[in-house]
Amino acid sequence: MPALQITVPHQFDQEIATEKLQRFAEKTKLLYGDQVKDLQETWEGPTVRFSFSAKGFKINGQLVVDDAKVTLDGTLPFAAMMFRKRIENDIRAALSKALQ
Repeated sequence: MPALQITVPHQFDQEIATEKLQRFAEKTKLLYGDQVKDLQETWEGPTVRFSFSAKGFKINGQLVVDDAKVTLDGTLPFAAMMFRKRIENDIRAALSKALQ
């Protein structure tokens, strides 16, 4: 599967940014829980490893928070490649909003 990497800058220390993203993850699960299956999420300090299925696609990766940016590394199914730019833009926008 093709790699997906997205970096979003922020202006918080690592702990505050991590807390904001954890709250964002909880809200997102409530809003979209019916569209996501087999969600696995493991936070280890400022890093979360995740996997889930959505619309028949298996998604997995990790999100790492540091003092200046958040970096998402994951994989994108080949079947979703035609939507890659939109997926990247949507993820970037969601992370930016969560880090306001």
